[in-house]
Amino acid sequence: MATQEPLRQDTTSNRMAMIPAAGEPVYDTVLKMMALGDGAKAGGWLVMPANAAGFVSLMGEIEKGTGDTLNLPAGQINIGGNNEGYLLNAQTDFDPVLAANRDTSFTALALGDDIYLYAAQDASGVAKIVASKNSTVPTGYTASNSRKLGGFHFGRVRVVDANGTPIDGASAVYGADVTTPWEANVTNGAIVPNSCWDLANRPTCDPTGMAKVGKIWVDIYLASSNVAPVVTSGKLSAGSSQSAYSATPLTGTESLNQYHFNELAQRTGKRLLSLNEWNQCSEGSPQGNNGDNVNAWSATTNTGRTTTGTVTNAISASNIVDCVGNVWEWLDELMNKPTGASPAYYDAMPGQGVGQLYMYGATDLVAVIAGGRWSNGVIAGSRAVDLSVYPWLVFASTSSRFACDAL
Repeated sequence: MATQEPLRQDTTSNRMAMIPAAGEPVYDTVLKMMALGDGAKAGGWLVMPANAAGFVSLMGEIEKGTGDTLNLPAGQINIGGNNEGYLLNAQTDFDPVLAANRDTSFTALALGDDIYLYAAQDASGVAKIVASKNSTVPTGYTASNSRKLGGFHFGRVRVVDANGTPIDGASAVYGADVTTPWEANVTNGAIVPNSCWDLANRPTCDPTGMAKVGKIWVDIYLASSNVAPVVTSGKLSAGSSQSAYSATPLTGTESLNQYHFNELAQRTGKRLLSLNEWNQCSEGSPQGNNGDNVNAWSATTNTGRTTTGTVTNAISASNIVDCVGNVWEWLDELMNKPTGASPAYYDAMPGQGVGQLYMYGATDLVAVIAGGRWSNGVIAGSRAVDLSVYPWLVFASTSSRFACDAL
């Protein structure tokens, strides 16, 4: 007949200093949780749902706090498999740069950084939060004793009102304050509020370099090379893309057309934006100027593309960069522009082995591009479109940015 063990009550530190007998219950008066002894493990096993492998539950979302800090929700998380459940304590104004809160992969936040937050095993039963630039595991930890919990992007942030509308330095909507007009009212280096993500509030793809706009997640930056694209006989045979600061945007210079950008997006679990989605992302981006690059890379004297994020003011109300100027962006919308009296099959992409198009003219299928390019001046803007290019055109002044649905 089994022996009934008495219920012991003690603090976390005292509980961890003992080895409860097999089946002995211990009530942790600090964590306000039950633990059950097995005769071997110091402190016993905490009784919680997070003991199930893969479990995570958050009471809220990771959000930007005061300044460059974060507000972290309470919850539970499994780190390392069955019987490895840990509590997550709510934290206000968690400072990711504080030495006690990070690993050695960084000591300060720099423009363009993607920072990841990990929950790490701790003897107290409460997970330790560790900030890191490493995208796999924090320095000094392994995949067995840490688990990625969330993250954020450190970039530029346009100052907006409670409705998300750009304001000037005097808080006037689209105002022309002499010191800080709305176009220049940009914080140059901050935690991007809508880039904060966690295991519940995130895109279905890798959230690196993305921000939430409405109900979708969007690349903050134009698509640039992660693995160099290779086009063979009109088809993308190698390559992948990324959303990164100070990178050269991919264009037709790399032999890419809209079909190739569709494929690049798919390789990272993303897609091209629709026109309406792009308009939501670009809203609040200043129009280009003919004579300078103050608000966008758009001066009529420019002769080519520039790296992402070169122009501080070229950012939208949703903190999406370079929607205006620099390079046009392929969108996921097509239109028919009949130019002939009767349709026929056209071999628009000869030698590529992709079939033919039944159209009224050789270039009747048109793909929408948006935003404007490096030398468009005032033509470039948050609602600018060009309806004259076909999707198989290798256009040196056209790139794209990608989107992903929320989890």
